[in-house]
Amino acid sequence: IPHFLHNWFGYDMNIGRDANVAFALTVIMDLWHWTPLVTLTLLAALLALPKDPFEQAQIDGANRWQIFWHITLPMIRPAILATVFIRLMDALRTVDEVWMLTGGGPGAATRYLGLHIWKTVFPKTDYGYGSAISVIVLYMTLVMCWILYVALVAPRQKKAVEQ
Repeated sequence: IPHFLHNWFGYDMNIGRDANVAFALTVIMDLWHWTPLVTLTLLAALLALPKDPFEQAQIDGANRWQIFWHITLPMIRPAILATVFIRLMDALRTVDEVWMLTGGGPGAATRYLGLHIWKTVFPKTDYGYGSAISVIVLYMTLVMCWILYVALVAPRQKKAVEQ
């Protein structure tokens, strides 16, 4: 990336020196990597929506913002929540992209949690500390899964019992 920026725009960038640039590049790389999955998931949710509620809302005189806020958003809420939690859980294990781009540097600017665990266990052979961090990450992931379950499955079960 720095090579292309220098050739195209004349901007000399060294990600080994500037922590802000290194962090920004890892964020851009992550967005570039995962935006298609998020886009396709949300597009599939939008395409699966039934047409009847939208037609009824237009007949009732709702504007586009009201239709989006009161019909579209609540109907695609499960897909949004699932996508957000998948991305959060995946972000906890980011290692390979950051390792290839910056190696965790400069300093510790891009030393995310997954890379921190990897650098603790393998080069330093501190298996106890690395395992402790991994268990904490496991519990964080379990809490996120529980939140997703409560947000998505529990309301549906409650509606099924009421009917």
